[in-house]
Amino acid sequence: MNIFQDGLFLVTNSIDLVSGYPLAVLTPNVNEYKRLVHKVLNCEVHDQDADGQLLYLSKRIGGVTILRKGKSDLISDGEIVQSVTIDGSPRHCGGRGDILSGSVAVFLSWANQYILAAEGNLATGSAIHSL
Repeated sequence: MNIFQDGLFLVTNSIDLVSGYPLAVLTPNVNEYKRLVHKVLNCEVHDQDADGQLLYLSKRIGGVTILRKGKSDLISDGEIVQSVTIDGSPRHCGGRGDILSGSVAVFLSWANQYILAAEGNLATGSAIHSL
């Protein structure tokens, strides 16, 4: 397990760590998503209603953003679901999920700085806590 997998394992077993935190983004792969659905919704993954289940899962965790990785990536913040179906690289090398998580962390940091600046708290703001 790498640090991101450890973080998702921890969050899956302690949902309250991220529940209701608007800048939290979870990026589970297929197996991590299954564990998350089982733990939070107490059911199996329903691919027939993948959008609806992801929307409900995000709502149950307090509106955190979930980016479900797969053949088609699904993203929900508990309000809407977006699908990304653009083909990526034909070679699926290891570490792409780590790059995705790192990129998301950069954008979240920028979003946090923007929010703090808009509130006039930029000088006293704290860094984003990431998993």
